[in-house]
Formats: sequence, structure tokens, C-alpha cells
Amino acid sequence: MGNKRFFKKILVLIFAALAFSAFAKGKSDKDQQAGQNVQQTAEQSQATLLAEQRLQKAKEVEPAITAALKSIESEKAHLEGLEFRLKSVESLTRKIITDSHDMEVSLEEAAANIKDVLRYTLVKEQSQ
Repeated sequence: MGNKRFFKKILVLIFAALAFSAFAKGKSDKDQQAGQNVQQTAEQSQATLLAEQRLQKAKEVEPAITAALKSIESEKAHLEGLEFRLKSVESLTRKIITDSHDMEVSLEEAAANIKDVLRYTLVKEQSQ
């Protein structure tokens, strides 16, 4: 009878250890996820700030560039999609983060390498 109680206590201890281990692992995973969320939020904030700075610079030169490009429009070539000439903050933020990860560079370097913050489409009609 004593051996049965002893084995029963051992089994209870084993199950308790397994349960604690599972609980601790779950907590560790949650802590790790929370840390990743904080890091992503900081990265998002920094990328958004960089995007806003790049867009501000683009907005300063946009009127002159748009006017220059409009001056070369003709019956055979016209600008299209002018409402999309500036990237949105959200789109630029996403691009900065993606480029940073893909090129394995800092967010600042990724932002500096983006060349289409201000972009235009000039469509030339085909000659017949």
C-alpha cells in the first residue's frame, strides 16, 4: 500500500512539473511577443517620422516640378494620375520598413534610398 501512495505522489509531482513547465513556456512566449510588439511599434514610429520628413521635403519642391512637367504636355503626351504624385505617409512608412529589412540597412538609410516619394506618369500617345 505504501508503494502505491509513493508512486501516486511521484505522478502528481511529475504532472505538476509538466504543468508548470507549460505555463512558464507560455508566459515566456507571451513576454517575447510583447517585446516584439514594442520593437515593431518603435520601428513603426521611427519609420513614420522619416516618411513625414521625406514627404515634407517633396511637398516643398512639388509645385515647381509639377508646373515644369505640365509645361511639356501636348496633344501627344499628357500627365496621368497627378493625384497620386505624392506617396501617402502610410505607403512610404511601409516601404521604408520593408526596404530596411530587405536590404538589411537602417531605417534612415532605407528612407534616403527611396526615389519615388514624388512620382509622375507622362503618357505619350502612339503615332499612327
